[in-house]
Amino acid sequence: MASLLRSLLSKLIGPKRRGTATSRISPPPARCPTTVDQFTTLIVNSRICSEREARGAAESFAAECRNSETTPSVESFCDFLISTNRLTAWQCGKLREGKWKGFHLDHYLLLGQAGTDSESSSYDARDIRDGRYVLLSITPRNRTNGQIVYREYPYL
Repeated sequence: MASLLRSLLSKLIGPKRRGTATSRISPPPARCPTTVDQFTTLIVNSRICSEREARGAAESFAAECRNSETTPSVESFCDFLISTNRLTAWQCGKLREGKWKGFHLDHYLLLGQAGTDSESSSYDARDIRDGRYVLLSITPRNRTNGQIVYREYPYL
């Protein structure tokens, strides 16, 4: 029975190829930050804020930890950034997963996901040109021949 399963698997996915470039090994998962410095680097890479702003926030957080005699952690740094309105909870969650791409769409900074339906996903966003807050409805690429299509709805 086991040899039958092995032969069926071999036919479906091919023989095992260890250590070769053609082996079917899935890529490693995105690396999650474990230190405040790694998290700060992700913030800078994501372009949510400038390097100066991100490093300044990290220094303010370190000073607060020294004053309160607490151990700095990524979780407490996220809480600090959210409480000081530097990042949203959605942005912190994505960065904690190691995801630093996809926070910008044209001249908009995505702040959080507002909802999804069968046709599109909606995001709260801020126009970085003039600071306006808008709702973006984004249609996935697989529905638009590989292009990102979005509509802006201003908040009243």
